Amino acid sequence: MPQQITPPPADSTKAVKWEAGYAPEPVFIGTCNNVAGKEIFLLGVRFDNDKRLTDPSSGFFLHFLIVDPSDSKTKMHRLFQQRNVAYSESGVPGDTLSVKEVDKSERQKISLPKRHERAVRWPLFDGNPMQFLAQFYLPNTATTKKYLSWDDTVFLFQAIKDDEPIYAATMHDIGQQTAEDHYAAER
Repeated sequence: MPQQITPPPADSTKAVKWEAGYAPEPVFIGTCNNVAGKEIFLLGVRFDNDKRLTDPSSGFFLHFLIVDPSDSKTKMHRLFQQRNVAYSESGVPGDTLSVKEVDKSERQKISLPKRHERAVRWPLFDGNPMQFLAQFYLPNTATTKKYLSWDDTVFLFQAIKDDEPIYAATMHDIGQQTAEDHYAAER
């Protein structure tokens, strides 16, 4: 697993310089199986904007890392936002993934997970909804407050193109779903 991640050299519009030696530590979020049934690991990395030498500001942004040890050589996929609400890899055609507003009837047709009605953004790849893999709730703890985000839920997705996995994630502030919310979403 990666111990440190170098900050990105640019944001969507310009080069960014960071404080010397600044390299945030990835935080383990959880594991799930990919579409091939192999276990993968999800980590998050928080980049604090006050560590930027170029246009420092308050706040932070996140990248997600997918570590796939299923092949003979472990692969790491770095997901970040690129002019879109979805987190995706830089190699995705068009440099971004489309996101569709999916209503309740469509969720039932394409086997999407149950969740709050207000969280309906779903990443598409080649115009089709990506396969949902798992969701991970980020609780309000000292670790998430310092190194990630909190009271958010990360949804992880995958598609396959030319036998290569394409991953995406979305993050919604729906919090942890209660039993009442779960049953209400099924109605």
